[in-house]
Amino acid sequence: MNLKGVFISIEGIEGAGKTTHWLMLKNLFEKRRFNAVFVREPGGTHVSEAIRDILLNPQWNIHAESELFLYAASRAQRVREIIAPAVKDGLWVVSDRYHDATIAYQGYGRGLDMKFVKEVTQASTLGYVPQLTFILDVPAEKGMLRISNREPDRMEQSGLKFIKKVRRGYLRIAKEEQKRCVVIDAKQPKEKVFEKIITTIEERFGVNLGG
Repeated sequence: MNLKGVFISIEGIEGAGKTTHWLMLKNLFEKRRFNAVFVREPGGTHVSEAIRDILLNPQWNIHAESELFLYAASRAQRVREIIAPAVKDGLWVVSDRYHDATIAYQGYGRGLDMKFVKEVTQASTLGYVPQLTFILDVPAEKGMLRISNREPDRMEQSGLKFIKKVRRGYLRIAKEEQKRCVVIDAKQPKEKVFEKIITTIEERFGVNLGG
């Protein structure tokens, strides 16, 4: 897909700091008056947010295949309603998680057939793949420790062994797609991580964010 706009995603396991840096980037873009759209996965539209409530609710026992389709449905709605129109209009789009999360969580984490996972994922994206993806990497133990003071959602309740598989999945994705994916050591102070994010965006797209 040849995008007119700029499409960026931020990925990572629980506790890696992806949402923190997504919000920091959102604040910076607003300060610099960059015309950008910020979305999260799952979520972002009325339909997608309703699906998010189901996916993350600890009371539901959702089979892995059902989980895969729910994430794909949420993404399909968001791509068609928000992401596709934005990039066609030449806007910046920054997503807190995107298709790599499905490959990492439902593919590597849940152990679903990878070919099947990728086919479902591709159908949900309409071919809209980020030009740049940040993978914030942190050991699973450290990530889970960082979120230990909050009530875990359904995905976070999947356990350390599951999160370790997800982390390995993310690193495998990064190795396979080195041109698109930038791995950042998220054990560093958040200021250092954010500095790397800003520097990479500026170098990749020739902009001055003054972060």
